[in-house]
Amino acid sequence: MKSAVLQYREFTEALNNLSGTLINVFAPAAREKSEMAMARRAMLLLLVLIPMAMVDYALGVVKKEVLRSSVCTSIECPAYDVLYQEEEFSVRLYNGTVWMATSAIEDTSFYEATRVGFLKLFQYIQGANEEGAAVNMTAPVLTGVIPSDGPFCKSSFKVRFFVPTIYQGSPPTPISSLELEVEEWGARYFAVRTFGGFAKDTNVAEEGAALAESVYEAGMELSSSAGDESYYVAQYNSPFEITGRVNEILLPISYPSLLKVRKSS
Repeated sequence: MKSAVLQYREFTEALNNLSGTLINVFAPAAREKSEMAMARRAMLLLLVLIPMAMVDYALGVVKKEVLRSSVCTSIECPAYDVLYQEEEFSVRLYNGTVWMATSAIEDTSFYEATRVGFLKLFQYIQGANEEGAAVNMTAPVLTGVIPSDGPFCKSSFKVRFFVPTIYQGSPPTPISSLELEVEEWGARYFAVRTFGGFAKDTNVAEEGAALAESVYEAGMELSSSAGDESYYVAQYNSPFEITGRVNEILLPISYPSLLKVRKSS
């Protein structure tokens, strides 16, 4: 277990890395919604205390749910089916989701690229669209990673916001200077590993490698149908939420290989 001093150092380091713009974005909302924040913390405590339901494989779907994080009790998150579950990871089916995505952002840092993409998307939901519409914030902030060819080369990143259900049929058109585009995803299967704390360049790489190893050991294969992006990082919390943070690594997997593993288990 991490010492209190180490936890404090990690937290202060993360806060020091936050841009002034992000602080201006989140601070007013944090002050205005203090009661909601208390309710979120209470909900998080309940989720820790309430035992997990037993897994039911009879219909081939372990559980249909929306992520039980403190964030998804107050803002919209995409729903999914859990098709496979073990200690280190699960496999989810996401059906027909719609995302607002940045163009590819080249950078050596996942953290910095996500920050740049987030600010563009936040402008969009604040009204930087042709309709001038204010769009509700959703979760997660999803960053797709196209790895570089070497350790000193820039990778490419695409940052996404989940489009709220009321806009999925016709999302507001972003202003051209933001270089955003709508992405309509069909059914996609992802192996998912959850981790806490702040998502940083170092732990994102470590968690991604751990998930890839678990998927390989389970006998599943990665899918190339998702395009050039090798994996995704999902972040569910604002930078001002210190405890109970939820992050995920998502690897696209092949459905036939999932079926093979399930039949043999």
